Amino acid sequence: MSSVTAGTGRLVHPTNEAFADIREEIEAEAAAHPTKKRLGVFFWICVAFILLVAGLATIANLLPLPNPDLGNYNSVQNGGPGWGHLLGTDDLYRDILSRLIYGARVSLVVGFGGALLGLILGGIPAMISAYRRGRVDTALNTGSYVLLAFPAIVAVIAIVSFWGHSMFKITLIIGVFGAPLIFRIVRASTLSYATRDFVLAAKALGGRRTSGSSSSRRRRCSSCCSASTWSPTSCGPTST
Repeated sequence: MSSVTAGTGRLVHPTNEAFADIREEIEAEAAAHPTKKRLGVFFWICVAFILLVAGLATIANLLPLPNPDLGNYNSVQNGGPGWGHLLGTDDLYRDILSRLIYGARVSLVVGFGGALLGLILGGIPAMISAYRRGRVDTALNTGSYVLLAFPAIVAVIAIVSFWGHSMFKITLIIGVFGAPLIFRIVRASTLSYATRDFVLAAKALGGRRTSGSSSSRRRRCSSCCSASTWSPTSCGPTST
């Protein structure tokens, strides 16, 4: 643990043995209460299906598929599955399998792109809000409630009607309106981790935020370098 040396009043930082004891306690607690769960078979079936759809959508131009926008008027209208059309045709004589594979491109880009954008716009501010607390947390928390107050479907329809409905714009709109929900989830998870024992132990042992630690170290080194009595150990690290 940290202690103050007699005579100098200088703070002695915790040793590696103190951190080793804390690490052993955390590992023992994790071993006593295992929380890791195995992924079931249904999960891997879903992953395999998504990978299959993504792979077919990626190489759709290389597959022997008819044009999804042009109908084959030599085939049967609303025909059933057959060798020429594995999933049949629609009312405009278009191949359904071809339309599914080419349409998966739009679904994958909008779905994954919107989720990734929402994670960036909502996840990063949520971690900052939960860790910093104070006015930052109040401002970001209030902003998330304001966005959640708007009906998402009505807002999306209104924005698309005035702004356009290109793939990029739809992905951007979905990501922006999905960010508040991700913000609430990530913030709650970060708050639970911010009060865990290992975080409190690190703070009790003198650990500080990276930005504050760096600025404090720079101020301390500047004062040390300008002082007449300078020693190599006087500009040591201010945090662990």
